[in-house]
Amino acid sequence: MLYCKCGYRVKINAAIKSRVRSGPYAYYCRCGNRIIVTAEDVKASDEYRMKFYKEKRGVNKK
Repeated sequence: MLYCKCGYRVKINAAIKSRVRSGPYAYYCRCGNRIIVTAEDVKASDEYRMKFYKEKRGVNKK
């Protein structure tokens, strides 16, 4: 999860993912701060989302 200094959470959506494929992407927060989004950030976000998706679907339950 990416957070700005002001506390705003950057939601990595499909538009940001497509821009990151060509290289690091500069995301501008609502406070005017610049946040660099890299491929590692996108991968971590996907893993974080899948963790909750699997729990919701009951994949990890025994």
